[in-house]
Amino acid sequence: MSTPSQAAQGQTPQRQARQMPPILCALTLDAHGQACLRYAWQRAINTGQPLTVVHVAHQTMRSAGVYQQQNRGSRLLPLAEIAQQLLGKFVDDFLSQLAADAPEVPTAIIDKIVEPGIPGSRIPEIAERIGATSIVVGGTRRSTLQRRLRGSVTGDLLRRTSLPVFVIDAGGEPIDPLDYLPDLQGKGNPSAVLGLPQEPIRQ
Repeated sequence: MSTPSQAAQGQTPQRQARQMPPILCALTLDAHGQACLRYAWQRAINTGQPLTVVHVAHQTMRSAGVYQQQNRGSRLLPLAEIAQQLLGKFVDDFLSQLAADAPEVPTAIIDKIVEPGIPGSRIPEIAERIGATSIVVGGTRRSTLQRRLRGSVTGDLLRRTSLPVFVIDAGGEPIDPLDYLPDLQGKGNPSAVLGLPQEPIRQ
């Protein structure tokens, strides 16, 4: 409900949220991405901020099958168009499930972005461009040795941003940011990890 001062100024809560800088949530189009989206959505509800979700379309052996499932029509679609369709359906399905589970819960404004590129470098660029205040991204609880041998998109992101980064595991729980300190290897701004607030999300 709008306060008298908001009503007088024509400022509904949603319009006010539009004027605030967003939270950026980087999504993979899988169950881990759903966990990240739910965490980011809850933060947006708690803070009154809009939420921007981004999917960086980067075709790898792992993602190729996901994209190609959408490319079975009479014409071949560009990768970015396929990814846009998949992200739109992903977010719509999330909101539909949310409305079915908890119809009384307020909604957060969600904007969608699809861009090609390498996630670890593209996500910080998008965050800076849209003026995001924080980033929500998926991560795994691998050992330091495993991350160094296989690489880490999250570690790459942390080296490239000074924003607070919320690293969420597949179960929807924040990963201790100290786990990612070795990934910085003297690069980037440690506040991207150490500045991560650890207050619980209100349900």
